[in-house]
This record gives sequence, structure tokens and C-alpha cells, in this order.
Amino acid sequence: MIVYAMLVAAIGWAFVRLPGGFLPVDDQGFITTDVQTPPEASFNRTLDVVKSVETFLMQRPGIDTVTFLTGFSFLGQGPNAAQAFVTLKDWSERGANDSAERIVADINKRMAALKDAKISALQPPPIDNLGNSSGFSFRLQDRGQRGYAELMKAKDQLIEAASRSRVVHEVYVEGLPPAPQVELMVDREKAAALGVTFEEINHTISTNLGSAYINDFPNRGRMQRVVVQAEHAARMQAEDILGYNVRNSAGRLVPLSSVATVKWTIGPTQIVGFNYYPSVRISGSARPGFSSGDAIAEMERLAAQLPRGFAYEWTGQSLQEKLSGAQAPLLLALSVLLVFLVLAALYESWSIPLSVLLTIPLGILGRSPPQPRATWRTTSISRSPWSPSSGSPPRMES
Repeated sequence: MIVYAMLVAAIGWAFVRLPGGFLPVDDQGFITTDVQTPPEASFNRTLDVVKSVETFLMQRPGIDTVTFLTGFSFLGQGPNAAQAFVTLKDWSERGANDSAERIVADINKRMAALKDAKISALQPPPIDNLGNSSGFSFRLQDRGQRGYAELMKAKDQLIEAASRSRVVHEVYVEGLPPAPQVELMVDREKAAALGVTFEEINHTISTNLGSAYINDFPNRGRMQRVVVQAEHAARMQAEDILGYNVRNSAGRLVPLSSVATVKWTIGPTQIVGFNYYPSVRISGSARPGFSSGDAIAEMERLAAQLPRGFAYEWTGQSLQEKLSGAQAPLLLALSVLLVFLVLAALYESWSIPLSVLLTIPLGILGRSPPQPRATWRTTSISRSPWSPSSGSPPRMES
């Protein structure tokens, strides 16, 4: 029993030190590829990159079909975004270097040389609807109301620290970077003096740049819609906004240039919130040789080095891993109790089930010996046909 107690203690110590994990990343037969050009890139520039990536994907062994969606990706929407859904060939038609993991690594390595865009190939998560890719899902939150600029600094500090880590790699922001924006500065005093309201300014800009539905009218037996919008040449430049006329409270038209000015600036493309706090979506994965539990612990360690006011939360598959890890001891204890009660009812004894359960640690240490491979051979059989009158049938042995 002393030796047994020492074995149990050693197994418990090894179980605590064992790296934690949730689910392995399986080859599901398809992958995704995100294409992201610079924030100021046009659609035609993004389309040229998409054609280059599509050509490479179709020439890569192991890939069957490629479907690209321009203007959309899991990271965001815009003219500088695109998403590819890559279907791999059947497992029987792929070689040793054509697994989903190898193909993803090859795409990221080859496409890293493309200077005009950022290409990211990802494997889908093991559980559907728990994230957009395999790896961890981290949310950096601004709980101290530090502001957008400070949140971006904390994000850069966290990603820089993660890039130097030996546990995690490929840490990136799930979203589009800041992009050029046009800021309209309205002089409140001038607008109030001229009787121009902010509601009227917003309505005028929305109508000219976007459109406004007026009514329907019959035309040769068909009902057609009347939509108002500025001419194409009057909505090409940011300065064209100042040429619009705004109606004041007296019913007169006032040039927008008399109450407002425009300027170019850099601003966020997306405003992300998580549990009522401004946040940044960060994803990544563990390096080879480390488990997903190691990656979660490493990100928590790096996040603890951020300034006060910033916190984090997990979501998706990472959240499920945290919850399941906390419940594992309770589930194991309930399982042992259930087995003990079933054996006690079976043997009508309290001591026999206890002795049976004492073999569990030895079973954990044990390992079954390798099984010999089965080989089959047959004896030579006479060419003459067999009949019941000829005696026993030909003998087969393995």
C-alpha cells in the first residue's frame, strides 16, 4: 500500500504538470484564406491580388476548388477585403504533403512574399460556430475608459510581446486596420445663426451621397420608383460635399461651405464591443510542441503586463476550454462515484468495488504490448473439383 500510495502521488503530480488541451485540429477537407490589402486600396487593386492568390491556389497539389468572395471576409467588409473558401481533394487523392495543415503552412509561407496584401490561410475550428478559425479567441477590453488611442497602444504592446513568445505565434487582430476618413467639421455658432440644424445637414449629405426614395409613378403600365441622388461628378471628391445646399428654418438654401469644413484623418474602420466594453479581437495559435492550454496561459500572462484599466475575456472555443477544464475534476469524481455504486449493486459488497477501483492508477500507467500484424496464407489446393463423395473439403489455415 505504501508503494501504491507513492504511485498515486506520482500520477497526480504528473497529471497536474501535463499540458492541457481541448480538441485536436482535424483535417475537415476545406480551409479558408483571408486577403487584406492596404486600407486605402481600391477594389481593382484588391481584385488583382485576388487573381494572383487564386492562380497559386489552383496550382497547389491537394486543392480541388476555390471560391472567392470580394468585399467580404471574416475580418470585415470593404473594398480592401476578400475571402476564399478552399475545398481540398478527397483524402484518398492527396499525398503525405497535402494535408490541410501542410497546405495552410505552404500558403502562408509562399504568400508572405506578396508585398501588396496580407494573406492568411486558416483551418476551420473543430466545433462549428465557435469562432472562424482554429486557435484561441482573445478579447482585449478597455474597462477603465482609457479611450480608443490607449486601447490601440495596449493592443500593439500585447501583440509585440506575443511575437517574442516561444509559446504562441501567428497572433493577429481579427479586423480591418484604421483607414483614411473624411471628417466634417460643423461650426455650431454659424449654423445656429443661419438657422441650419444638424438634422438637415445629415439629411442633405445622406440624400446626395447615398439616395432617398420619393415615390412611385405609373409608366406604360409599370410602377417605377423615383430616387433622388447627386450626379456622379458631384460626389467624387470630399470637397464636393461643401457644394451642397442646406435648407434653413426660413426655407432658404444655404451653402454647406458657409457652416462646415472637411479634412482627411485616420480613424477606426470597426468599432468592436464585447460585454459592453470597447474591445479588440485577437486570435492566434500555439507553437508546435505546445498545447492550446499553454497558449491560453501564455496570453493571460502577457495580458497581466498591460497598464491598469485593461482586462481580457475568452470567447468561442477558448471559453469552452476554460469552462471544461474547471469542470474536469468534478466530472471525474462523479464518474468514479457512479462506477463504484454500480459495482456495489452488482457484487452486493462495498469492499470488492473498492478493490476494483484501486486498479485505475495502474491502468493509467500500463500500456498494452504491440499486437502482431495478421498474415494470411493458404495451402495448395488440388485442381480437381471437390464433391461430398470425395471426403473432407480442402483445408485452409492462417
